[in-house]
Amino acid sequence: MGALFALGHGVTVLAIVAVAALASRQFTPSPKLFGWLAWLPIALLLLISALNARSLLVLRRVRA
Repeated sequence: MGALFALGHGVTVLAIVAVAALASRQFTPSPKLFGWLAWLPIALLLLISALNARSLLVLRRVRA
């Protein structure tokens, strides 16, 4: 079962890479977009941490 999962995962990743390579030929992002993309992971991690903190605080209120 694990071998089939690995094979399917590999094929999926290769398909995504192939589509991204084809799309990159037709799309040239501006340097301004790269600036936004540099901050995107930071913003997503802060959002996830805020949601986790909120869920912990709500859980404490429910148990109290």
